Amino acid sequence: MSQRVELLPEARDDIHTLSAQLRREVVRLLVTLEQNPYLGREMWVVRGFEVLTDCRSIKFDTPGRKGKPRYRLVYRNEPDEGAIAVVCVLAVGERKQMTAYKQARARLHARRRQEE
Repeated sequence: MSQRVELLPEARDDIHTLSAQLRREVVRLLVTLEQNPYLGREMWVVRGFEVLTDCRSIKFDTPGRKGKPRYRLVYRNEPDEGAIAVVCVLAVGERKQMTAYKQARARLHARRRQEE
């Protein structure tokens, strides 16, 4: 069964700022998410990032690069309980200085304000 993957406009912009190799890797991850919305690890409760506890994160980098992956794709399965209707990509960016997580947090806050 395949899931619908949607990207926030800002997440789409994030992807366009990446190198061609990284963009190809993100596309590969997005295709995989269509088949497996549980691909990423569940987010931990980290002070200041509690809003992301129902999100997931995938580590990635350019293929063949040695060392820890420098980038993160942060997404949320919606709804978070029951049958998943949409895999919503919130942010794609560097892990350095928690950039991807900070972007995801801000975007999720903005999205929730719009829904109110």
